[in-house]
Amino acid sequence: MKQKDLSELKNKTLAEVDVMVAKIKVEVVKAKLDLEMHRAKNTNVVKNLRKNLAQMLSIRKDLK
Repeated sequence: MKQKDLSELKNKTLAEVDVMVAKIKVEVVKAKLDLEMHRAKNTNVVKNLRKNLAQMLSIRKDLK
């Protein structure tokens, strides 16, 4: 996630961030399944999604 995206995320409400976190969690599960089924060509997808999720959770914690 780029710095610009992170700064825009800080301006969102807690409910909007929660929805985005839930979507990312679903994407992580799907990416892991694709990786296990040898469908994924990019093996870094899971790592990047988890990194984005951690950044979003940090911002969510600051918004509370």
